[in-house]
Amino acid sequence: MSSKFKMQPSFNYVELKVLQKYIKNTRGFVAGGCFKDLFSGKITRDIDIFFENEKDYNEALTLYSTKKNIKWIYENDNCTGYRDVKNNIGVELIKSIFGTPEVVISQFDFTIVKAAYVNSLEDDETSFIYHHDFFEHLTLKRLVIDEEMPRAVATLNRTWKYAKYGFGLCRESKLKLTNAIIEKGVVDDINGDLYFGFD
Repeated sequence: MSSKFKMQPSFNYVELKVLQKYIKNTRGFVAGGCFKDLFSGKITRDIDIFFENEKDYNEALTLYSTKKNIKWIYENDNCTGYRDVKNNIGVELIKSIFGTPEVVISQFDFTIVKAAYVNSLEDDETSFIYHHDFFEHLTLKRLVIDEEMPRAVATLNRTWKYAKYGFGLCRESKLKLTNAIIEKGVVDDINGDLYFGFD
């Protein structure tokens, strides 16, 4: 595992128990922005489930078609969306990106979304993988970009979303984002960039 990520048994974090039922009996893992809510004492309204490959995604689709209190809502090029009717939680099975938890969360823009809740089908144990600065930046409400941004305009758009929750870009990340947009020059696919991004 990369030195920028840590892995702990999930039983150390009672906040994560709510996620288990969404990945049980699948090879999927929860990743992204829901952890911001869970560790801030809020009820999460959206859960994104990622997979290492298309086969695992398709198996999860089959399972979700039989789940009680889970209703199919939509499908697009990025995901298949469901709603947990009982708890009013949106669940997206992501098909636009496949890979190990570490590979997937490495592609997220902010350190506060670089986290994953991973289930092991072999021993029914779950783990929490997270960026080593995850908790510090979450507590400080800092948006930190620690890697390159393939879609800088999408990242810019997402900063406004997180500003509503009280999160602000640190100085280094402001410079990094500004330079990335300038280097891109004329934005050829600004519409695609504005509506692309992972939580």
